[in-house]
Amino acid sequence: KLEIAVLLATRASIVLLDEPMAGVASGDVAGLVENIRVMQQETGCTVLMVEHHIDVLMGLVDKVAVLYFGSIIAFDTPQNVMADPIVQSAYLGSAA
Repeated sequence: KLEIAVLLATRASIVLLDEPMAGVASGDVAGLVENIRVMQQETGCTVLMVEHHIDVLMGLVDKVAVLYFGSIIAFDTPQNVMADPIVQSAYLGSAA
């Protein structure tokens, strides 16, 4: 929360977040997500985030880029990415 307050004070136009939910207690995740959302809405900044908690991303972002072995295999809305058979195969395995 302190780092988000600092970002708000600096009026950054681009904010890079590397796994902001890492180490955050499960009960505090929703509050941190809301803080990030409010920061983006109030400042209009672009937020680029690396995050492995898919449920966090689904309710927070406009676009998702999915990397697989260093290559982008999908870039679209969260709903379209989750429905993408290539993404599903890469992360869940084939349905064979």
